Amino acid sequence: MSPRLRFWNSVIHLPVTEMLPLAKHAEDLGFEGVMSPDHLVWWGEEITSKYPFNASGDVWWPEEAHWPDPWVSAAAMAAVTSRVRFGHHVYVLPLRDPINVAKAVATTAAVAGGRVVFAFGVGWMREEFDLVGQQFARRGRRTDEMLDVLKKLWTGERVSHHGEFYNFTNISMRPFPPESIPLIAGGHSESALRRAASRCDGWLGASRFTPDGLISIVDRLKEYRADAGREGMPFDILISLGKRDHNPDTLSKVADLGVTGLMVAPWTIFPNDRIDSLVGKMTAMDDFAKAFMTP
Repeated sequence: MSPRLRFWNSVIHLPVTEMLPLAKHAEDLGFEGVMSPDHLVWWGEEITSKYPFNASGDVWWPEEAHWPDPWVSAAAMAAVTSRVRFGHHVYVLPLRDPINVAKAVATTAAVAGGRVVFAFGVGWMREEFDLVGQQFARRGRRTDEMLDVLKKLWTGERVSHHGEFYNFTNISMRPFPPESIPLIAGGHSESALRRAASRCDGWLGASRFTPDGLISIVDRLKEYRADAGREGMPFDILISLGKRDHNPDTLSKVADLGVTGLMVAPWTIFPNDRIDSLVGKMTAMDDFAKAFMTP
């Protein structure tokens, strides 16, 4: 068992019909929460944008992978569970406008009784931004202002905002979240690390890490948190490991570095001859829980 780590079941790219039963099973086994993916569409032809989280720059998922609406799916899974939390790895925030994002997240949080974390990134695929008419080049600056807007609207009070990208006066939004929503910033750039350290409650890494590969990132997060005067505040670090790195020694090492959460797809770690079925995935979750989550 790894008592210092909380495990998040990743349902990335799975058929939407499997998401609800897998969320219920994750709750029964003691997982902390469920992580799902986010993209709007996928292209049937090669794109010019390079995937930034591996050496090749090529995406690793098949064209037929599912990309369900992040907040519809989270609300649906929340309706059949009572404890697990829901997030995304990661929600591409600047693809949207902050008013609709605030409404979707607040509604989901209200339905889920606050069991929501807002794990977001700035995106990497220019084609997706072009598709919806959002500017790609200034997405980082827009994201920072969007965070300001979201925090204001989630208070439920009448608020105003006059910024570089967004402008409104004396509006309120209901429902509002029943409790503060943790902000978890994704991304590996210096801007992303600074954003996580100075403005958020945690950082999420998209790559599959080794303990050695984490050291420099953790050191920079500590430096940026100190710069922001936040070194004494709670801070989550969520990562994924390579398939062969799920062992007690590696889990202990990443926990020593400050990792608090591990995102896992157990069916890739404990494959079986029924892995394409719901039953096979549940069996793999059982095997993972016995190996790493049982005292």
